Amino acid sequence: MSDLPQSVESTTQAPLAGSTGVTTKPLTSQSCAVGSVIAGTMAFGMYRMSHAIALSFAAHKIQSDNFIVQRISAAVRTLVIGMTTLGMGVIWSRRNRVTRFIDSINHPKQ
Repeated sequence: MSDLPQSVESTTQAPLAGSTGVTTKPLTSQSCAVGSVIAGTMAFGMYRMSHAIALSFAAHKIQSDNFIVQRISAAVRTLVIGMTTLGMGVIWSRRNRVTRFIDSINHPKQ
């Protein structure tokens, strides 16, 4: 039975060679609020950019009769809009998590 894998709790991790002890600052409500404002601003900027790109694509139709060109152009347009929207969503969800963390600090459950 000694050849079975050990659980994560029972294993000890050796320090990495040459690693330095990294100290981190304690997490404060102020740093969370600043991070939330920055992420919210970035997400709003990504939203505006996604909206502008979508409007530009809608205003400028594909000027080709070639079927393959039309399909590739549609795929690229979808990819561009999807990536900007994904970026906006990731940043916005990060902002929401930070905001929820601040709320949990300010109003702890009893």
